[in-house]
Amino acid sequence: GTYNGITVTGTSSGITHSTGVSLTVNAPAPIALTASGYKVKGLQKADLSWTGATGSVDVYRNGSRIAASITVSPYTDNIDQRGSGSYTYRVCESGGTTTCSNDATVTF
Repeated sequence: GTYNGITVTGTSSGITHSTGVSLTVNAPAPIALTASGYKVKGLQKADLSWTGATGSVDVYRNGSRIAASITVSPYTDNIDQRGSGSYTYRVCESGGTTTCSNDATVTF
């Protein structure tokens, strides 16, 4: 969050000077997400695991929601594509909140 109204005071050679500052602290993502990819009979799959969510989550792959209101970790994304590819995942608490995880990328 951003903190306003903080005053910094310095004194040197008997002279005192004060100034107001604004401090911004970027907290780490409240939900920690890990992802691992593997193939079954040549078809891509990704296992997602997370901690820190207070309820159900929506799962996003490459910015698009692929699953809603998932209550159990881990979750398997059956991509079911062959060959190579790269997918970036994120989970966010359901209900339109902005509480989301870090991005986790799986590359085949």
